[in-house]
Order: sequence, then structure tokens, then C-alpha cells
Amino acid sequence: MEKQPEEYKPIENQPAPLFGTALRYGLGAALIMIVLQTLFNLLGTQGSFLLGVGQFFVFLALVIGISIFTIRNYRDNELKGLISFGQGFKLSFITLLTAGVILAFYSTLYVTMIDSAAIDAQIEEAIMDLEDAGMGDDERDLAIRMINFFRSPIVIFLSSLVYNAVGSAIVSLIGALVMKKEGPQGGFNA
Repeated sequence: MEKQPEEYKPIENQPAPLFGTALRYGLGAALIMIVLQTLFNLLGTQGSFLLGVGQFFVFLALVIGISIFTIRNYRDNELKGLISFGQGFKLSFITLLTAGVILAFYSTLYVTMIDSAAIDAQIEEAIMDLEDAGMGDDERDLAIRMINFFRSPIVIFLSSLVYNAVGSAIVSLIGALVMKKEGPQGGFNA
């Protein structure tokens, strides 16, 4: 058996890369969210205020759960039980943002290609409301142009992306605050 050179020392127990871990968890979270979103779409939550509120709270609980699970799992399995606020935030944010980008893409495809009838019905309802409100033709035409602008796939995707990014940042801040665990005297020893 050959002896290894002196400078060779195998790296043992190195934590998995934070970015790679976050992407892996983000892909898993996106799959769960897509399945849930599809179920809610099949239930017809777009037409019901109560179901829409229920959907919001289910997704909020899921996102908080994903944030805490991701930080806890990485902290306990990769960092020997210690994680700084910054690491927890970064891990959670990248995870949730990855899931959010995929979900925004899916949502855009869904409302523009798979079930565009739902958004068409909402637009028709909005137009009828405008006519019932007694708007003039010019005002109504401007309102219809604005509605159609916000129906554009690019606008739908970007608004979903911004919404998901802001939500990811807020939930990640909370998750990182709750799950951080630093070494003695506030130092980080991982």
C-alpha cells in the first residue's frame, strides 16, 4: 500500500454546500406547492373568497414549515447543531425563492394556457362591474386596457415572482431568527 504524500489530508465531515442544499429543498418544495396549487385550482378557489383565504393560509403554513424544516435539517445534520442567523436566512431564502420561481412559472402557464377560462371569466365579471358602475366609454376602455395589461404572461410571471420573493424574505427572516443556534458567547463554531 502506497503512502500518501504528507500534504494530502482527506476532508472529513464537511457540510454539504448551502446553495446546493437550498436548491434541492427548493425543488422538492416546488413539487409539493404545484400539487397543492393544482388541487386548489381543481376545487375552484378562484371564484370563492373563503376558499381563497383558506388557500393563502395553507400556503403560508407550508412555506413556514419548509423554512423551519430546511434550516433545522441543515443545522442538525450538516453543521453539528449550530447555525448563524445569516446562514439560516440564506438557506431558507434560496430554498423558498427557488420554489417561488418554479411556482410562478407554473402559475403563469396554468392561467395563460391550461385554464385561461378562469381568468377570462374574472375579466368579464370586471367589465360587467365597470358597466354597472356607470363608467363612460373612455374610462371603461382604459380600465379594460389596464386589465388586459395585467393579464399578460410576462406581467403575471413578474408579479408572482415579486410576491414570492418578498414573501420568501419575510418568512426566511422569521425562520432564521427562530432556528439560529450559535456557539458559546454568541460565536459560531461550525
